[in-house]
Amino acid sequence: MKKLPVILFIFCIIFSFSNSQNDLWKAYYDEKKELIGFKDKNNKIKIPPKFDAFMIAKYFNKIIVVSEPPDSMNNYQIYYLLKNELKFGKDSLFNFDNTPDCESEGFIRFHNNKTDKMGFFDVSGKAAIPAIYNFTTPFRNGMAIALMNAEKKCLHPVNNMKECEHWDWINGKEVLIDTNNNILVENFRWTDELDWFSIEICENIGDTSVKDFFSGTSGKYYSFLNFRKEFTDWFNNVFLKSDDILKYCFSEITYYQNRNKDKLYKNPRKFLKENSKIFYSKLNDIRKNLKEINIFKDDLAPEKILNQQSLKYYDYCGNYKSWLFPIFNIVVDYKNAEGKIVCQDHYNFIRTEKGYRLFLVGLHD
Repeated sequence: MKKLPVILFIFCIIFSFSNSQNDLWKAYYDEKKELIGFKDKNNKIKIPPKFDAFMIAKYFNKIIVVSEPPDSMNNYQIYYLLKNELKFGKDSLFNFDNTPDCESEGFIRFHNNKTDKMGFFDVSGKAAIPAIYNFTTPFRNGMAIALMNAEKKCLHPVNNMKECEHWDWINGKEVLIDTNNNILVENFRWTDELDWFSIEICENIGDTSVKDFFSGTSGKYYSFLNFRKEFTDWFNNVFLKSDDILKYCFSEITYYQNRNKDKLYKNPRKFLKENSKIFYSKLNDIRKNLKEINIFKDDLAPEKILNQQSLKYYDYCGNYKSWLFPIFNIVVDYKNAEGKIVCQDHYNFIRTEKGYRLFLVGLHD
């Protein structure tokens, strides 16, 4: 099994690029003007406050989407912007859930309104990948999932698609592409549970207990660690079998009981000591398979990380990096005689550099 040279080369460039904070501008808010501008690391104003709240970028690395207040004709100016003041893409904005896109690894998505297709602008403002896809994910380690040849289907009855408020893509084909628009894997399936930075290229399919394998256009297989498989295996075979739960606790633990007010423990040892009876009693029920568990992937980060808002855990627009630090929620249902869920227990874990760590516990009596 060997690493993919091209992808690793791309990753090296991206890693160096994303960690070069010397030219990173930070957004600031002018309370008098009620507008947003940008300052460099020396607190020098690079762009005076002139953007409104539609702009979500907290940092300006290479390329962002900005919005200026309406002019006398009540027209908004919304566009892509580079640091050399180049404005472009005014008619090609991509919004997801009414939110503009954020730069990822030197690329940002755009939408061709005439063809209803998507592509990527690069940091020079050029369409590095033309608008030929129905939808794409952002780039992660030089790769993105793209949907092509799909059709829109309205989720409610309408006379025509212009009247449709809620729709989805049907049919089509999902592919894995690189930053040069090469198709690495055909018939890929959309997922947010892969570790993009674990990619390996293989001659044959290997152990699938914690990895997923995809047949590549090169004739070889692309292998990725699957976070859900990894967490499930760890939870069942490491966490539940451990006699020392403390070492698998995050630096802070949030706890609530019977849906009462949350209590933040900044010392996990104290949490285990004060709540040992109920915590270990319920944990033992899971260990003995007396309770069925369900596993959900969440994006609710620990309190400490939520308050920190550092670029380690959040991208330039303040989006949590779930693709690097996935969060899983163990849910235990308690049902009445009719089979209706009456209450639930929750155990939330975050994947850290040292492995998965428990950071939230919600129990009922």
